Formats: sequence, C-alpha cells, structure tokens
Amino acid sequence: MATGILGPIASVATSPMTIPGTIKAFPGGDAENAGARVVPIRHAAAGVIVVIPARDEEADVGAVVERVLALGFRAVVVDDHSSDGTRESARRAGATVLELPFHAGSWAAIQAGMRYARQCNCTHVVTLDADGQHNPEDIPALLGLMSTEEAPNVVIGACVERANRRRRLAWQLLRWLSGLKVDDLTSGFRAYDRT
Repeated sequence: MATGILGPIASVATSPMTIPGTIKAFPGGDAENAGARVVPIRHAAAGVIVVIPARDEEADVGAVVERVLALGFRAVVVDDHSSDGTRESARRAGATVLELPFHAGSWAAIQAGMRYARQCNCTHVVTLDADGQHNPEDIPALLGLMSTEEAPNVVIGACVERANRRRRLAWQLLRWLSGLKVDDLTSGFRAYDRT
C-alpha cells in the first residue's frame, strides 16, 4: 500500500486509453423499457457494474449505455437531477437509472452508484462519463490490469492527449503531492475492486 500526504492509500495503476470519436446513435432499444435491459454475450463480466454519473446528458447517454451493454456489462446511470430527458434516454437504452433527489455533483452520483453496486454484490465497479469522452470499448483493458494477484485496487484510464497546459500542470502537482505515478488523477474513467 502506498502512502501519500494524507496517509495510506490503495494501490493505483493507469492505463492509456483511446480518444473516442463522434458518438453515433445506435439502433435498437425498447421504447417501452422502464427498467434495465442487459444484453448477454459470451465471457460477459457478471460481477462488473458500469456506473455512469449524468447531468443533462440526454443527447449522449443513450449511445454510451448501448455501447456498455453491447460489451456484456450492466449499466447504471445515476441521474444527478437533470432538467432534460437524461433519465428517459438512459432507460430507453437499457440502463438501470438511479435518480438523485437534488443536484449533488458527480462524486455524489458515483458514490450512489457504488452503494448500489455493493448491494448487487458485484466484484468491480467501472465509472465513465455520460458525455462520451471515454470509450466503453476500453473497459476490458482497464479491468485486465486488475486480473493478477498483485493487481492494484484502482485503475485510472488516462487520456493525456486531451489535456491542455493548465490541466497537465495540475496533474504534475497532484502527482508530486500524492506520491503516485499516475498520468491523470482527475479522469472519470476508473475501475475499482471490491475493497
């Protein structure tokens, strides 16, 4: 276990991720779908739940959910009190949708999703943004880094190509303060184990 300025921390690894292209609407989905629809595929990771925090992401969340489901993972969209059709779009695409009663922020939405995943007895939680900036197709690579005996507890998908100069400076400062050798501490694309 590594130690940072705030005390002991779980081990962390990073993985380079691809930059997604334009998200296109995927055909399919059931208009009357009021709950979750999981598309089973061979080698699906039944113990993995993908938590997608969302606020006013009606335009993109459905396509992100469909891409996650196509990989065989369960998708849970945590709606952070959106004012648009985010909830409905996510449900139509097949996600389980958790609705926060007020705007609490992305981290609170992720925590709600993690509590839900714990109730479902999942082995891993993957988080990714609802706006399509992360490729769901990179989830297996992220999880692959957690498949060994000495695997880290958290893997962060880094896409350093998207960072501007200020963001890179902030990452450098966070690395120095935390003592972690992580490319992008602020990425929302992460995999967590049960610990």
